[in-house]
Amino acid sequence: MSAAGVSAARVGAGAASGRTSSATDTRLLGADEAAAGSGVAARTLVSAWPDSRTLMLIIIGASLLGLAVLLRLQNGVFCVGLLGILAARRQWRLMGIALATLLVWAFLFGLLDKLTWGGWFHSAVKYLQFNLVEKKAEGWGTAPFGWYVDVLFRSMPLVTVLLAAGVALSAPRAAGLLVTSAVFFLLHSYTPHKELRFLLPMLPLLCALAGVGFAYATERIHPQAGLFGALALTLVSLASGLRAGSLTMGQLGAYQQVRPFSSAWGDFADVNRLLLAASRRTDVCGLKVEAVHQAWTGGETYLHQPVPYYAHNGPPRWSGHYNYVITWAKAAGAGQIVAQEGPVALVKLGDRCVPDPGFNWRLP
Repeated sequence: MSAAGVSAARVGAGAASGRTSSATDTRLLGADEAAAGSGVAARTLVSAWPDSRTLMLIIIGASLLGLAVLLRLQNGVFCVGLLGILAARRQWRLMGIALATLLVWAFLFGLLDKLTWGGWFHSAVKYLQFNLVEKKAEGWGTAPFGWYVDVLFRSMPLVTVLLAAGVALSAPRAAGLLVTSAVFFLLHSYTPHKELRFLLPMLPLLCALAGVGFAYATERIHPQAGLFGALALTLVSLASGLRAGSLTMGQLGAYQQVRPFSSAWGDFADVNRLLLAASRRTDVCGLKVEAVHQAWTGGETYLHQPVPYYAHNGPPRWSGHYNYVITWAKAAGAGQIVAQEGPVALVKLGDRCVPDPGFNWRLP
């Protein structure tokens, strides 16, 4: 690869990765970001030296993929892709090592569920049952097949066009990786319930593929073609990043029918700040969030109190099972408002709580 090709690859991958991560819905990242990091590190290790027979390299790469699956089950697509690429290259020894390593991680996955949930692969089974069999995820909303393409163009149009061009140019050099990414994308496009964060594990890989594509353009199309494309992607990524603070929920495909023009940042921050306020109070013996669904709050990660934490459909106030409630300020009633954030307030109802032997810590 020429020096210009190397430069194009580095600039393209770096510029794209910076922007794609900033254009995602920031409410529910966590494991998705971690899975993205583990997955791209694994695929980089395995694909960067395709002729290497180093045992440790394959073990580390497959292990990172195994870890990525623990963080997000859908990353299993990349595990299958790795095995498929090695099989297509007839690198049977490397494939066997990768498969054995992935099986070890599968065992650890099952063991973790056995120790924490009481059954082998309990979380995976329940996840697939909830999403594929019962289709309950569709209760959070559905979107058409082309939704991801539409949202990517809406949130960062120029970045998406240049990134797609670089990815397409990578086909002669990284066909296996490109096909694996395409399968991941198509499966998520086919799934009715869609959220932009679901694509996070794939986005770093697309950035790497764009870098490969620009390097290929430098060598096969024109000496400056790839470098020009990479620099153009860098400039539009910087420009797009500067307007990230103005992104709305609608541009990211969220709340399109409810509040599409609300900021994409700090979703339900008022409620979470009140949970932090409750965490600093020493007399909390139970808390209920009436203002929003419990799933949209920071929960115990903000409350930091070993007390019952009720959802909006939990027991009524007169039950006495909690002495604090987060509700709309106008619905405080006879309680005492001890903190307020915008239209939402933390209200003290009393000094004591009635024990609730039937309380369940799981989400309703």
